Amino acid sequence: MVPGCATSAAPFKAATSNATPGTLSRPSLTSPSQTMVTRSKWLRLVSDSCLATLALAPAAQAQSAGFRWQFTDSAPTFFTTCDLVSVTVSPETTGGAGLGMPPYYMMSFPAGGTPLTELIGTNASDLKWVPRHPDNTQLMLMVIDSNGTSGGVKPTLFNMRTGTSTSCLAPPTPDFSTFNISGNSTVVSTCEPWGLRIDGGEPPYTVILASTGWNFPTNVTLGPMDSVFTFINRAAPMQHLLAAVTDATGRWASGIPLVKTIGSWDTECTGMVSSSGTDLSFISSSPSSRSTDMHRRTVIASLIVAALILLCLAGILVWWWRRRRRAHNAVVAEISAVSPFDYLTIYAERQTAPNEFAEPSVVSVWSSARSKLPGPPHGVSPQSDEMPPPYA
Repeated sequence: MVPGCATSAAPFKAATSNATPGTLSRPSLTSPSQTMVTRSKWLRLVSDSCLATLALAPAAQAQSAGFRWQFTDSAPTFFTTCDLVSVTVSPETTGGAGLGMPPYYMMSFPAGGTPLTELIGTNASDLKWVPRHPDNTQLMLMVIDSNGTSGGVKPTLFNMRTGTSTSCLAPPTPDFSTFNISGNSTVVSTCEPWGLRIDGGEPPYTVILASTGWNFPTNVTLGPMDSVFTFINRAAPMQHLLAAVTDATGRWASGIPLVKTIGSWDTECTGMVSSSGTDLSFISSSPSSRSTDMHRRTVIASLIVAALILLCLAGILVWWWRRRRRAHNAVVAEISAVSPFDYLTIYAERQTAPNEFAEPSVVSVWSSARSKLPGPPHGVSPQSDEMPPPYA
């Protein structure tokens, strides 16, 4: 709470109490009575001078509940399209009598979509909700009463599955492209900024922040002309955090951004302040995004260095193998230069006249290749008159 500023714990104003259970309420469709968020009631409680102050407050306004809600059956993790889900409302404290002010409404926040508000009944012990979101949608859920008081956000990110019927699916949001909200990250660390940008709609805007780690949502009203918001993340790590936005007419923005929270469990974030403005510098990449990018670049650089080292080692191995091959080939070539017929002694018959006894002789062949080899000892002729057996 900012001193001197009156704030409402219930910026949500649902459909009229005479609606029938299961009726889907859309903001700013045909009449003011169907508007889910009554900004006039909110603005009557918050003066213009307080709007800017709230935007700069270290901690945004968190709602409190006089009641809590639960599913009648076992807690689900997913819902089937067009099924009937039973819900009950009970006092916030054991033995308490507070049940809020009926009728009750289910608010669903689909990641990447537009919030829906649906009347679920007036009997606190017998409420019915029909999931109207398409397959693979991720949801956060909250029950509010007719005063807009929240019964809390469930600590689960629910998933949608296609059922036997899709006839109940909510119609497309009017003017989808003219009023949107977007975030600058998908992961944010504790005490680091999360940048949000709002396009279209009519300022001033109210940002509703919900987390699976919080019991209740947090509401922040931006300055009269502000369209960007930097939220200092105080959500517990290992949770999901989303942001929804309404404009001055009570219309919801499309494209709800959803992030995963990581980091420290110390969520005090002393001295750090969430802020809003008109300059896009407010939505610059958060340190968590930059650290993620830095980690990615480090991994890529490490892979490149490892690849270069492997290439160098492969080059050295190829060079060594070729060097050994050349050396081996040189030895083989030197051996091949010596004729296998060098020093071969040939026995032949000396040609003689007829009837003359032919005595065998020994002829040593001295090839040109042999001439390159070391010669016989000094004084020894290459010619030999030595007779082989049996003539020796």
